[in-house]
Amino acid sequence: MGEGEPKQFGSLNPYAAPKSGVTASEVRLADNESYRVIDRVMYCREQLDLRDICWLTGDTEGLVGTQKRVPRAAPKWLTRFFLVAISGILALHYAQFLEGSPPGKWILMAMIYPLMLSNWLLHYLCGKKVPVQVGQSAAAHLKSQAAKAFGRSILFYVLALGLVAAVLSLTTEHAGQWAVIIGVNLGAVLSLVYYIRHRPKGFTVAAAIHSDGVFRLRGLTPEFLHAAMQKQSW
Repeated sequence: MGEGEPKQFGSLNPYAAPKSGVTASEVRLADNESYRVIDRVMYCREQLDLRDICWLTGDTEGLVGTQKRVPRAAPKWLTRFFLVAISGILALHYAQFLEGSPPGKWILMAMIYPLMLSNWLLHYLCGKKVPVQVGQSAAAHLKSQAAKAFGRSILFYVLALGLVAAVLSLTTEHAGQWAVIIGVNLGAVLSLVYYIRHRPKGFTVAAAIHSDGVFRLRGLTPEFLHAAMQKQSW
């Protein structure tokens, strides 16, 4: 640097504000990229095939099988419509409640359930399929089996509790209500104990539309994402 020239600090300036990384809205996949990992989110094309990486441990050797899920990415208009509709129903509900009209609030609250059902149906019919296939190690297989058994047990418990409550409600006054209260609390405690002891975990993934032809995948384990990043850098 010559004498009399101004000093250039640039990125060496210790008082300069730190530069942030690429934001989620700025993510773009190059033509030769099938996926990219940023934080705990994976961005991919219309499908993701990483059968050589375990979904739970991130292992790339000793795999014993694969897992496949086909989540559906809902159109952005459907997500916005659902949020606006829910907000409107809740606003009407609290407005009726403040005006002292208790019967009206139950009608408004009952509107949420058909709305949720219609949202699920539209999500299924209009959602874009994003096939995701990953590998599975022996440890992941055991976890997956435990998660399936846990889900079946919960479903069986709920059905049995409903049957017992229905029978007691028809035969004894108020017994059905106490059966539900005791059964729900007992089931919650037993489920928590089972979950802590066995840690059942299955392969789950949720998809959302990011841009044209690019989707966001959430729910993947940090180990899997780290292994995918390592593979991409090879």
